Amino acid sequence: MSISLCMIARNESQQISRCLSSVRPYVDDIVVVDTGSTDDTVDKARQWGARVCQVDWEGDFSKARNRSLDEARGEWILFMDCDEELQEQDGVLLLETVKRGDYPAFFVVIANHTEAAGQLEIPSIRLFRNLPGVRFEGRIHEQIIPALVKHFGKNCIGYSGIRIIHHGYNAQVVNIAAKAQRNLNILLGYPQEEKNAFYYYNLGSEFLRLGQASQALPCFDKALQETPTSQGYAPMLIKKMITASMIVNRFEEAIGRLKYYQAVYPDFNDLLLLEAVCQFKRARFSQAALILE
Repeated sequence: MSISLCMIARNESQQISRCLSSVRPYVDDIVVVDTGSTDDTVDKARQWGARVCQVDWEGDFSKARNRSLDEARGEWILFMDCDEELQEQDGVLLLETVKRGDYPAFFVVIANHTEAAGQLEIPSIRLFRNLPGVRFEGRIHEQIIPALVKHFGKNCIGYSGIRIIHHGYNAQVVNIAAKAQRNLNILLGYPQEEKNAFYYYNLGSEFLRLGQASQALPCFDKALQETPTSQGYAPMLIKKMITASMIVNRFEEAIGRLKYYQAVYPDFNDLLLLEAVCQFKRARFSQAALILE
């Protein structure tokens, strides 16, 4: 089973070699879509055997991603970003997963590293069969799930155990504020007909990353009105809404929402921690202590 690594890049000279060196022994094909690098990103990609397509950046991540899929020759697609790397020794697991091929798509674990040596792990679909109708949707925070579900049904995604290390949340490595501002500019350019619940969730998330909690809150409110509690991003929407409420000192409102959503998501312990912080901020120290216990 052949694998194509598909990437998009722009001025990633400092990071692209780390990514490609981690995965080069395990893939048969590398496609890099460069959207206007002015450094030596393209040269470094080619040194690792990548086929580079140079295109103009049109403010649309799905369009760039899909160009890489159009160029891919492998039976499977693995997509990564330049600020990521395949965990050492997981290349063998990658080969075993596609050889097994019991699902048309697989989750991997994205281990997000921070400058404080912290780590946040989330599942993400990064490996799927290369088929003409399976393409990304959304100008930003692009999604492949809708196309996969349309072609293969709701139960089409397996768990691979593959781990990808992501350095993009490490402020010592990347300019997080610049990335958030770039994303915000793209989102603000959306036409009205494309502004759905997921759009407002992403818009609020970028405002929050930029420290603009008061602007994030109405976006989260709009997203919440149209987001079912079963939606994959719904728990994070709640967490971010509560966080923004706390930043602007709306603790009573935050606690009321936390009580409700703790019942909806009984295993999401972050909501308990947030309630404890709210109670602490209100000088209800005994209540905060009980919640923490």
